[in-house]
Amino acid sequence: MNNFELHEKAQFLADTQSAYNLARQLIELENKGAFEMLKVKRLSPAATLPKYASLGAACFDISAAITEPVCVVPGEAIVVPTGIAVEVKEGFALMLYSRSGHGFKNNIRLSNCVGIIDSDYRGEIMASIYNDGHAQFEIQPGDRILQGFVVSAQQIDIEEVSELGETERGTGGFGSTGTGELFSKESVDKAE
Repeated sequence: MNNFELHEKAQFLADTQSAYNLARQLIELENKGAFEMLKVKRLSPAATLPKYASLGAACFDISAAITEPVCVVPGEAIVVPTGIAVEVKEGFALMLYSRSGHGFKNNIRLSNCVGIIDSDYRGEIMASIYNDGHAQFEIQPGDRILQGFVVSAQQIDIEEVSELGETERGTGGFGSTGTGELFSKESVDKAE
């Protein structure tokens, strides 16, 4: 059953809230096994295959394919090769993120913050690493520099309209909902 058929089945079942929830669970279960393997091609002898660091890791780590250490000086970025190319199944994308320890401990991040590898890209994965800190950061050969996560990325129809539906928030953005504690509608109703 393809994704279109799954979505049609889900829409048919969505007459009640519980049927809708059941349909979403069905789609998630059927898609769970839809992309279980990432094909990886080594482009460099210095490349290592991506690996999960622990059994509970959501992302797999991707390493630097360099033969000598490189330094990222404060306020600058360098491009680091990974030595790998991947084949992402159509309908999915590979999301690339900085490793959390890099940002938290060393003020190092991806220059573009999040990278996206589309299903039709077959070139080398490169990482532009930026140093937001005050000390230079050294990357050793084989250091894990990225983490990756495969997500569903279905293309959707895009329609130009003259008006958008109204919401309580409207056009308020950039902090318009405040910074204080959020209350659910149910908790406000109970308090009254």
